[in-house]
Parts: sequence; C-alpha cells; structure tokens
Amino acid sequence: MHQTDEIIRLLQWHKSAGVDVCLSETCENRFLENTGFNDVKKKHPPAQNITDSETTSRQTPNISQAPNISRDQTVNQTQAANHSTATAAIEANSNDAPQKAQTLAQSAKTLEELKVLMENFDGCALKERATQLVFGSGNPKAKIMFIGKAPSNDEDVLGTPFSGKSGILLDAMLRSISLERAEVFLSNIIPWRPPGNRAPAPQEIVACLPFLIRQIELIKPEFIIAMGDIATKALMGNELSVLKLDGELNDIKTGEHKSKIIATLHPQFLLQQPAQKRRAWRDLCNLQRALND
Repeated sequence: MHQTDEIIRLLQWHKSAGVDVCLSETCENRFLENTGFNDVKKKHPPAQNITDSETTSRQTPNISQAPNISRDQTVNQTQAANHSTATAAIEANSNDAPQKAQTLAQSAKTLEELKVLMENFDGCALKERATQLVFGSGNPKAKIMFIGKAPSNDEDVLGTPFSGKSGILLDAMLRSISLERAEVFLSNIIPWRPPGNRAPAPQEIVACLPFLIRQIELIKPEFIIAMGDIATKALMGNELSVLKLDGELNDIKTGEHKSKIIATLHPQFLLQQPAQKRRAWRDLCNLQRALND
C-alpha cells in the first residue's frame, strides 16, 4: 500500500509538471509544435484600418511563412561556426610556430638560455593552461637521456619530468642497471601538460620538437631512451611502435648530433600493464650491454 501511494504521488507530480504522455508511438519534435499564436490571432483579429494594416504587413514578418528551424539545428550551426573559427586560429598559429621555435632554439647556446626562450615562447597553446614549463632535469653532460611524451599532473605541479608513481618506478628501473637519476637527463617531447593528460596533438609536437632537438644537441648524449610510442615516433620520424622495434639499438641523428636510440615502454604504461615489465627489463639489459661495450 505504501509503495502504491508513492507511485500515485510521483504520477501527480509529473502531471503538475506538464508531463501528460508516458510513451508516444512516434518521435515528436516539441520545438516545432504550434505555440498557439495563430489561435490568439483568430480570437483577436486586427482593426480594419487600411493604413495600419499596410504598415503592419510591411514591417511585421509573416510567422506562418517563416522557415522551421529547430533548436538543435541552431545549436549545431553555432557550434560548427565556433569550431571552424577555433580550428582556423589553431592552424594559423601552428603554421608558423615550428619555424619560430626552430629560430629561437638554434639561438640558444646553453641549457639555461634554452629554458628562458621556451618560457617566453607562445607558439603552443598548452602553455596557457599548464602550471609551469617542465624543462628537464638531471646531469647536463649525461651519457644517457630518457625522453617521455608530455608532463603528467605530478610533473606539471613539481616541474620535474617523471615525477609521482611513474618516477618512482623509473628510479627503480635505473637502479636495476646500476644507474641513478642524477647520472642521466630526463625530458619530454612536450614541455607543457596537455589538459586531462591527453596525448599531445601532432601540431603541438611539431611546434615543440625544435626545442627538444636543441636540448639534445646541447647535452650530447651517447644514448637516447625513447619511452613510449609518442616519443619514439616523434624522434625516429616513422610510425614504428615500441613493440615493433623490439628493443633494438638504432642509430639516430637529432639535429647535428648523432647517438644511439632504444625504444622502450613508458613507466606509466608499465603501471597499468605490469605484465609488460619483462619486455622493459629486456630493453634495459640491452642498454646496459651497450654501455659496457
């Protein structure tokens, strides 16, 4: 009985709110339904004054002849216009951003100069929403450089690449081959965190890559460890994934600097897929053998 009373009260509430059909056999667009304006005109016809009627016919549009435009149609048109404007702005900005980045990056003679230039660079929209620039950290004369895709939330807050849980795992990976974080240099393809930790867009990578290339030229590492598919593809200039490269040691020329590169899995991915740690361990062993040769 109590449940029946609840149902009755709920139905009464819906009725008072204007809900009079539980389920309709056909879909109806309520925005296109007659608003009752024509009925009002029939009950209250205009005065039969010739001058007034002529003026009204010239100035007032005929509502019955107006095209039916749904609310969804209007919203979609507005969104499309806004999207086109935003896309055009991004494309216009991204067209000259790589050239500006290239010019600025090549003018840097030290890592300190490069960092200042990057902080003042406005060719990447990610800068506007990021907490700070995540430039890189470690030994500026390191033999090994680890490069990820983009700062995570922890990196964005702390300003240090590979922070948080992924950083803890990376430190453990380094210690497994007798290395410490202070001995290597850590960096990212993108120095600003993408919103929501999304993957960097192609135009963002192109705009920021000249700075990373210059960073590599200044550090001059013997080995580059590309962590994850995005870093691997950006550095090697192909569509080969980490899994397809299978831990191979390859030659790479970054700007004017030549080095060896190994592609491996990103620590963040390993936290999500622990079973892949075996593959990452094999890649680290390949690096250790190369260091000892």
